[in-house]
Amino acid sequence: MRTAVLVIAGSILLGIGALAAIEYVYTPNRIAQGFFHSVAHKGSGAAALYRLPGGRRSLRLINFNTSMRPDLTVYLISAADAFDNETVATSSFISLGPLKDAAVEQVYEVPPGIDLSRYHAVTIWSRKYAVNFTTAPLR
Repeated sequence: MRTAVLVIAGSILLGIGALAAIEYVYTPNRIAQGFFHSVAHKGSGAAALYRLPGGRRSLRLINFNTSMRPDLTVYLISAADAFDNETVATSSFISLGPLKDAAVEQVYEVPPGIDLSRYHAVTIWSRKYAVNFTTAPLR
């Protein structure tokens, strides 16, 4: 909150509108984005990582669509991309939780302390069958 007050005060001193400063402080900053491609199942839509006010980060799936199973999980993986199962299985990964739905926009919190520079793609992974459904490389 203190940062927001300083940015607004500084913007007023510099002649920038307070509303523009407020928008800057509270608007999520996209830090990476990629598009899903099919692997074991069709996948489409986008994945985007955002830095939120206060330093929190989130992953947003946008216009996302794939086959639905109850065991699907959203992973951030260290590989640059994954066109098979082995790439995911041998990568470092962070689970962001179960896939919420197969065809809606959804948001996942990225745990604090995770170094996002180590993770380069988002994979929808079947834990039960060890199958990569769909992957989005992040740029």
